[in-house]
Amino acid sequence: MCSCAGGSVSCSPRCKAPFMRRGARADPLCVEKDSDDPCCVLMVCASESEPEPPAESCTFKNKTYSRGQTFFDACESTCNCGEAGNVTCKPRCPPTEAKMSDRCVAVPDSADPCCTVVLCDVTLGDEVAKPAMGAEEAALSLRLQLGGAEAVNSTAVRLSFPGGDLPDNVTVEASVDGRVWSRQEVVHEAGAAVISALQSGRTYFIRLRVPMSADMGNTVEVSLPAGPPTSAAPPSTTAAPAAANGTSAATPSAAACTYKGKGYALDEEFHDGCLAFCACTSTGMQCAPLECPTDFGLDLLDPECLDWETVPRNFVPQPPHCCPEKVSCRNNGSCAYEGQRFPNFSEIPTKVTGCGQRCYCEYGNVTCEAVCPPVAPAPPAALPCEPQQAILGHQHGDDCCLFWMCPQPVPHFGGHPGNETDQGERPPAPPTPSKASFPLVLAPTP
Repeated sequence: MCSCAGGSVSCSPRCKAPFMRRGARADPLCVEKDSDDPCCVLMVCASESEPEPPAESCTFKNKTYSRGQTFFDACESTCNCGEAGNVTCKPRCPPTEAKMSDRCVAVPDSADPCCTVVLCDVTLGDEVAKPAMGAEEAALSLRLQLGGAEAVNSTAVRLSFPGGDLPDNVTVEASVDGRVWSRQEVVHEAGAAVISALQSGRTYFIRLRVPMSADMGNTVEVSLPAGPPTSAAPPSTTAAPAAANGTSAATPSAAACTYKGKGYALDEEFHDGCLAFCACTSTGMQCAPLECPTDFGLDLLDPECLDWETVPRNFVPQPPHCCPEKVSCRNNGSCAYEGQRFPNFSEIPTKVTGCGQRCYCEYGNVTCEAVCPPVAPAPPAALPCEPQQAILGHQHGDDCCLFWMCPQPVPHFGGHPGNETDQGERPPAPPTPSKASFPLVLAPTP
């Protein structure tokens, strides 16, 4: 089974002891018992007792958890106790952007102290210069509550505060996904505040926060209508600059569309980095996330590939060239064994491994299991011959495994009668031994 974490793919065998892959072991004395996973079975053999049912608990770093229980591995992972005592883990915190703007900072997440959230459009110098809250934190927490949020037009929202005006030492943040938050410029009103330059037709989450700390208030959700800004635009504290011909110069509020604080003309198209392709339409700004052909459908190119890489390897997406022209398979799960390469999930031929073991390739790892039982260093006492007479030989029809056995006594011609051995007490020799020039007697099974 494979998982994607931190930009890389890691794989491990899907079936873990006491389970094995269905059809991996062909033994006429064994039968396959189904499990919860259709790919994995329990092998029950005639000479073995049926395996105990899978454990209903898991042991992880010397601690025991019940089946189905979810727990944390410090700040690294969120883990779950599954079937047969198997523990599966995934990263505890959602990934953050690898390349952040110099206007973005990562701060602790109040919902989980192990994780961080990214705040953008933050003036670092201003925030660092703010004095620490200290004893004011308790009183300030009462003022971090948003009374409500209503859409003024398609790009602006009016906020209300139960405690009065917005405090000077509190910022307003907005997010479209609840994970990445950006600081918003505010126009103050009596008992309210207005934030603008938002995207029309989107739903926003808005909250108040103390800069550079984990103190924040409740989150309010508001949906903006689609379309360009209406005449009910938020008030501005400065007049629009006059152009040379006496008319007003173009401003974001006067443009057909506004996106991230910048105005765009009708039918104007542009890239938002390599995240989306946007167009200003009569119904407002429309943006479509960029999806590269090399990010999906790769299983049609090579169903066996587990990990892909761009060509060239050092490709850096930059608009308008946001997608690599092609990709190549970096890891298809095949295995290298004795100077040869074998496909994933294949059995390695016995001419390579030898007849004494059976080997399989799984996710780049070769797993082998013995075919022959172990041979004791000395003959067993149950043999019907003296230990010094016992030899190592093959059973009839088996040219691979060795067993302790006795040679069948042969009458001595021309010798003394007393030297002959009574053959009636010997078990019959197997027909046509394969690896000896004289008859053999197998050791009886204890």
